[in-house]
Amino acid sequence: MTDQLKAIPFNTGLNEVVSDLNAQAGDVRRSLNYALQAEGGYEWIGGLSGWAGKSISLNLDAIDILEVETFSPPPPESDLESQYGVKSTYIGKITRQNTSIVILEKHRATEQFRFGGYFGDKVPETTNVLDINPVLTDFELSQAKELIDNFGSNSAPRPSGNGEIFLLHENANYLYSVRQRGVDKAVVSRSINGVGGWVELGEIQLSASDIDKGIRWEAYSYTFAGQNPTLFIVNGITSAYRVEYASNEPPIAVIDDGVAQFPTHVIVHQNHLFLSYPGGRILHSNLGDPVNFTALGGAAELSTGDEITGFQILPGDSLGIFCRDRIRILQGTSAADWVLQDYSDESGAIVGTIQNMPTSIFADKRGVTTLASSDAYGSFKDKALTQRIDSLYQTIRQNAKLYSAVSRSRSQYRLINEDGRGLYFTFKGSSLAGVMEVDLGLPITAMATLRGDEDQVFVAYDGAVYQMDYPVSLEGDETIEAFIELVDHHYGNPRQKKRFSQIDVDVVGDPQVTLEVANLIDGGKDYYEDNVPVSIDTLSRSKSSYRQELLSRYSQRFEGTAYLCGSGVSQSIRITHKSNHAHSIKSATVHYRSRGQKR
Repeated sequence: MTDQLKAIPFNTGLNEVVSDLNAQAGDVRRSLNYALQAEGGYEWIGGLSGWAGKSISLNLDAIDILEVETFSPPPPESDLESQYGVKSTYIGKITRQNTSIVILEKHRATEQFRFGGYFGDKVPETTNVLDINPVLTDFELSQAKELIDNFGSNSAPRPSGNGEIFLLHENANYLYSVRQRGVDKAVVSRSINGVGGWVELGEIQLSASDIDKGIRWEAYSYTFAGQNPTLFIVNGITSAYRVEYASNEPPIAVIDDGVAQFPTHVIVHQNHLFLSYPGGRILHSNLGDPVNFTALGGAAELSTGDEITGFQILPGDSLGIFCRDRIRILQGTSAADWVLQDYSDESGAIVGTIQNMPTSIFADKRGVTTLASSDAYGSFKDKALTQRIDSLYQTIRQNAKLYSAVSRSRSQYRLINEDGRGLYFTFKGSSLAGVMEVDLGLPITAMATLRGDEDQVFVAYDGAVYQMDYPVSLEGDETIEAFIELVDHHYGNPRQKKRFSQIDVDVVGDPQVTLEVANLIDGGKDYYEDNVPVSIDTLSRSKSSYRQELLSRYSQRFEGTAYLCGSGVSQSIRITHKSNHAHSIKSATVHYRSRGQKR
């Protein structure tokens, strides 16, 4: 009898509540450190790389290696440009007897350098490119990989201070850090993009008794007319501060709001600076002037009747005011016509979880939802995005600080517990594609996104800043645990016995990836835990652009095959990642034969 084939697309995410009879073949029962891709497939989340203003592209096709006659490195913040208009960032070079091997990160990875190409006036010493695909010795290959990894700043200097990082936030395309210094200060620093490092901007005076209270810092960046881009910082234990971005690095300044309480949340709405205070109190500044709070100038005070947990700008120029157990909407343009309305009395938001993607998404004690789903119609439970993983969600969110960020390039909302465990919510358009569990393997104290062509997401740990999604490995050489275990599937016949013989895995990424497969029969009654290695076919479907010498940095599509054993009615497959190489698993095809009816 010939094999029957079952193609299993990987596109649904975790489902802890579905029964085996109702499950789709690709539903995931358990997983760790794989994220669902919007286009389908489960992508290894990558590692963390120490960061201080220098990044390496997360596009594995962006690295170019050229052999040139002579080469002088450009100024640190300069880009190189070929005669064909392709700009690149210089990573490093390897010196040979009469030539140099130059390693570049192309800004447009689709274009290729050509023989005879040269770089512009910034590097006049550079002569003709001799080879765009030089063969490297093993020693040169190790040098090249070291240069690439070092460019990612694995040993990046830490921001100023000597304690934990309280806050990370973007302003004017730079990353800002607030880090503890001593027992009664916090120091504000800004990344030096391109070159690397941090510049100290000033200090915030704290009370020594407040340092250990688990204070929550928050910031909002905005550019008022006629002013520099400004970061507004609050923490609930001091006055609000503003930090302007300017070439002369001005000191940070206190915002005198005239209130005895200290602000907890901040946003700019309709050209007013809004601050919230304990007890549901809100105060906003004069129009266009974030440092003046006089009633004659247009400032005003509002009350929500519940503890405020955050703000969010909503479509239609309205302001979402999120509280513990309710959501209110502020409409209007100034104190002359503000209208404060109830939006929902069934849901609120947990501090640190409110994001915009593009509708507001946030976590509540009952689940994660979007603003459009949490209105007065129907119960919150029916609208939650965590219905299929409620038990897991409750484990992650209870009794802990939560941090969140958005990666627009991956269409993901990320919710991380302070202990490093978290959930990645992947969207396809406005609909949830699926949720997957992650564990960073370390506790975090802050989280932020630096926007750009490819969003960069950062976390803070032990006084240092780390870039997520790094395509090689975690800080150091420790292998990141990652696996996917599918729901038991009977392949259309719950009484038909089958003998399973083979699984073909469709993979995109680095052919050096090591995957292993376990075959779980009849819910574990017949348990083949030998973890059969996946044999990788390294013949790329895009072989013309395949470079052997950069195997660990070049993305390909390939197929891996594992030969299975075992017979039963149903089967679950567990795929385990045993290396630190970037990849995503798109689908699997299971080979089996019918063996008669179960009796």
